[in-house]
Amino acid sequence: MKKYSIISVVNKSYTEFAYVFVKSALEKLNLDNLIEIRLLDTGIDSVDKVKLSSLHPKVVIQTAKAIHNSNEPWDEGWQENVLLKTNFAYDYLFENKVATFMIDIDSMFINTLQDIVELEVDAIVCDRSDLWAGMPAIASFVGFINVENSLNFIKVWRDKMNFMLEKGFKTRETPALNEVIKYNTTLNIAGISHQLVGLYKTDLETDETRILHFKGDGESEGKPIEEAVSIRLNKFKKYNSKIKKYLEDV
Repeated sequence: MKKYSIISVVNKSYTEFAYVFVKSALEKLNLDNLIEIRLLDTGIDSVDKVKLSSLHPKVVIQTAKAIHNSNEPWDEGWQENVLLKTNFAYDYLFENKVATFMIDIDSMFINTLQDIVELEVDAIVCDRSDLWAGMPAIASFVGFINVENSLNFIKVWRDKMNFMLEKGFKTRETPALNEVIKYNTTLNIAGISHQLVGLYKTDLETDETRILHFKGDGESEGKPIEEAVSIRLNKFKKYNSKIKKYLEDV
């Protein structure tokens, strides 16, 4: 069976998300086929860095060259962390040459990903076209399956992100991803429903859901970052006790 890695980016403000992310992955994924979970640290406390990396030998914390902490959603620190993701993904694929899932740190695993990584495609994106036809893909989950073709995909994506910056977009990662997909003629890019790999609507969970996404919405918008994180972690009420367990001793 194909082996794969998971990568994400975390700063101090999102430390609680990191514990939920890592602990749920270690609990729900087949670790025999998981190469590693590599987190790019852009500002977490040293004690959390040690605690996270000590959870399992396959959890690796890589220190970024720059610290980008955030005080509220979509501020400059948040934007800088987002921009780091695709650079991190490109470097990781180039150096390791393995199938890799880039998943937002504010996510929680509730089921396996093995059948998804086995798909014969170049890349996989989270499809929410049933919710937003104008922006059908969301960058919370991107799977790079064919390494060489995915490297080209990321190059084009980064170019589009720079274009979005010039156009004054408040967020650039997801709009740029949609532009890449819209005009793609060379890559085999598969869309997998948000209900499976990036569920952020609590009433749409199914038995096939693999990943919950604690995406911010109106309830957390404009709140101080600690309060916003707490609101988002309580988004999926049926998992409150599980999340509380993941956050013990944090």
